[in-house]
Amino acid sequence: SPGTSETGVYTYVVGGTSVCPNDTALVTVFENPAANAGQSSSVNLCSTSPIVNLRDLLGGTPDANGTWVGPAPLNPPFSGIFQPGVSEPGIYTYTVAGIAPCTNKMATLNVGVSQPANAGVSNSITVCSSASAFDMLPFLSNASGGGIWSGPLPSTSPVSGVFTPGTTTPGTYRYTLNGNGGCPPSTATLTIAVSQAANAGNNANLSVCSTDGAVQLFPLLGPNAQPGGVWTRQSDGLLVSGTILPSVDQTDTYVYTVTPQAPCQPVSALVAVEVVQAPNAGFGGVVTVCDTDVAIALSELLNGGPDPMGTWSGPEPGW
Repeated sequence: SPGTSETGVYTYVVGGTSVCPNDTALVTVFENPAANAGQSSSVNLCSTSPIVNLRDLLGGTPDANGTWVGPAPLNPPFSGIFQPGVSEPGIYTYTVAGIAPCTNKMATLNVGVSQPANAGVSNSITVCSSASAFDMLPFLSNASGGGIWSGPLPSTSPVSGVFTPGTTTPGTYRYTLNGNGGCPPSTATLTIAVSQAANAGNNANLSVCSTDGAVQLFPLLGPNAQPGGVWTRQSDGLLVSGTILPSVDQTDTYVYTVTPQAPCQPVSALVAVEVVQAPNAGFGGVVTVCDTDVAIALSELLNGGPDPMGTWSGPEPGW
C-alpha cells in the first residue's frame, strides 16, 4: 500500500513438489512522494502591505519546488513574490511537478488588493467661542467620509463630528475609518482650542453740562463690558483716557474697543457724549444815573460776556 507499506525487495516463493525445489521471484518496490501544491485559498491584501511569498498564503504545507503562473486568464510565469500595490491582483496558480508515476499537483490563490482608508492628516485649530457650529472633517486634509468621531481624548465615546464653540468641550478628537479588505483602520486627530470672545458692553448716551465734574465712561457700558480695552475719540481716532472733563471736552462719540486672543475679532461699543454749555449771565455791575439822563441798556452794564438771549426782571424788592 503506497504511503503505508515499506519500500524494498519483496520475495515471492512457490513451494516445490517432492522432486522439485521451491521457486522464488523478487520484486523491488520504489516509492516516489506525491507532489503537494497545498490547498487553494483566497486572500485580500492592502496595497500598503509588505511583499509576501504567495506560497505562504496557500493552505496546508505545499512543496517549495513548485512554479507560479498568473494572474488568470493569461497566466504568465510569475516569481511567486507578490508586491501589493505593484503586482496585479487576480488568480494565481501554483504547480508542483510530480515524479513519475506521480502526477502534477496544482492549487490556486485568488489575490485581491484593497486601497487603504484615508482618515486625513492630523491637525490643530483655534476657534472663537462666538463662532458658528462647524463640521470637523474638512479640517483633516483629504479625509474620506463615513468614519466615526470620538473624544475628546482620553474618552473614546462617539460624538457627532459637529463642534459648537462655547458649548462643545475643547480637546483632541479622533476620527477613525474602518479598513477596506486587508487594510487596517485609519485614524487622525483634530485638536480644538477655543478663545473667549470679547465683550465691549452696550452702546450708551451721555449728556453733561460744561460745568459738571469729571465723568467715567466705562460704567455706562453695562455690567458685561470687559475691562482692559482702549478708548478712542471717533472724530479724530486719537486715544483718550475714558474720562470726560466737560469743561474741556467737546461733544463727540467715544469708542471703547476690546481686542481678544486670536482668532476672535476686536469688538467695540460707543458712548455718544453731548456737552451742553452752561448759561452765562455775566457778572453784575453798579451804576449811578441822574434822573434826567437818557435811557441806558442794562445789558451793557454786565461784564464777563453774557449770553445775549437772557431775560430781565426786577427791580429787587427794597430798592
